[in-house]
Amino acid sequence: MSEPVRIQRKRSKGWKMPPNTVSVTRPGIFGNHVALVCGAEKDPPRAVEIFRGWVDKVASPAWKARVRQDLIGKNLACWCALDQPCHADVLLELANAPAALLEGQVSQLQSARMAEARERDRLRSNHRDVVAGDGFEKATSPLPPSTAPDAGKET
Repeated sequence: MSEPVRIQRKRSKGWKMPPNTVSVTRPGIFGNHVALVCGAEKDPPRAVEIFRGWVDKVASPAWKARVRQDLIGKNLACWCALDQPCHADVLLELANAPAALLEGQVSQLQSARMAEARERDRLRSNHRDVVAGDGFEKATSPLPPSTAPDAGKET
């Protein structure tokens, strides 16, 4: 079996998508929506850069798993010219990457998300302590109580 490749979709009469090929154009789940939102759809290198950044930093592990499940071993069809970079190249890499590499990426992402969730919980806990405390000034003042500007004044 040969390596999966990128195919350029065409609107010409009689053109049919080859066997073992999946369309990765918009508005489908694998289309490059990120470049459209960022206004880079007319600049292929920039569009691919933005898409790769989204895949690496934002895309969920579930989406990445779906890419692997649905696209592994498949040719990918997009409208981009074959001599230009395309988000389908990124999808081909992700779909056909060794499983161990993907598991490492997912575990790193899960660890980062768990750390973010712990930090969010810590901040929420601090907020509850401040709101429920005796005084906002005591909870937020960087100075010890005796050196606070209003220390010693009676109200």
